[in-house]
Amino acid sequence: MPTWETNCISDWESKVDAIVTETLKEDMSVISGIPSWVQMYFEKIIERTGKPVGEVFPNFNLFIYGGVNYEPYRAKFESLISDLIDRLAAPCETAIKDSGLDLNEIHEVILVGGSTRVPAVQEKVKQIFGKEASKGVNPDEVV
Repeated sequence: MPTWETNCISDWESKVDAIVTETLKEDMSVISGIPSWVQMYFEKIIERTGKPVGEVFPNFNLFIYGGVNYEPYRAKFESLISDLIDRLAAPCETAIKDSGLDLNEIHEVILVGGSTRVPAVQEKVKQIFGKEASKGVNPDEVV
């Protein structure tokens, strides 16, 4: 994805529109690209649907980027996925409740999976648990 025909569109705006059309009906869980391009894509998704990215793609959980420094795009990207980050609270709070432990009895928080590398995800987990997540394991290898 996108299709060969879409990849061959030379006008960038038309290409992004075509990618949005193709992907709106898909169950997107992984999205990759250069941050500025993905930002345009997310903005078009929101513009077209009037919904946050997390509602449009509820199973979206991994963003892979490359080619440029991500830092200039971090704030905008995090604002575009803020609904996904906010949804972290409920499963964390359920896990705490189900464990029967008080927060001060939880000695270590281990994050698993690619999106756990997103600083906003790490910060949200820190807010919930009151401590930094462990950096002692590779999130891709612990499962």
